[in-house]
Amino acid sequence: MTTRTQFQQQLHQVEARVAALTDAELRTLAGQMADLPAGGDALAVIGIVFLVLLILEAVGVIDIFKKFP
Repeated sequence: MTTRTQFQQQLHQVEARVAALTDAELRTLAGQMADLPAGGDALAVIGIVFLVLLILEAVGVIDIFKKFP
């Protein structure tokens, strides 16, 4: 588990690495970030959640999908 102190240390490391980038590297990074889709792979996350629910239903852990009589 990441503690607040560890997170702050990682944040400072990231800030130091970004500060060390050249102007050309920053422009490249900004261009790559601009090309990324907003929300990433939300459809994949929804699919994985559905699959987990389906497996849990199949083994009898949960009863989300009501069975028809």
